[in-house]
Amino acid sequence: MRERWIYAFRDCLVELITEFDVLHEIGPSEGLVTDQRYEEAAKKMRMLVNRARLMVNPQEQLYVDLIKEIERTIELLAYGIKRYEEFHDLNDRVKLLAQRAIRSEWEKIAP
Repeated sequence: MRERWIYAFRDCLVELITEFDVLHEIGPSEGLVTDQRYEEAAKKMRMLVNRARLMVNPQEQLYVDLIKEIERTIELLAYGIKRYEEFHDLNDRVKLLAQRAIRSEWEKIAP
């Protein structure tokens, strides 16, 4: 059962990070956008964030940090990327934290 949860969590994070990349390409460079594709991608991203929030333990610092960085990335994507390095740095940080979280879950069930 725990393995299925880990796979579902990983898939959720992969989809979420992929949505970051999609929004990065079609999102605003400054200000909020009303492009239909952007709105659809943002809605999907919000659903994935909510799913990830419900899957993690809010008492574990690793998950607190992961969700915080995800929210920072969403804010940057929603209100405009001024420097693309900033987006890539945040996105890399989310990926690193996601990898750590998944690895820590595998370690919990390792024999």
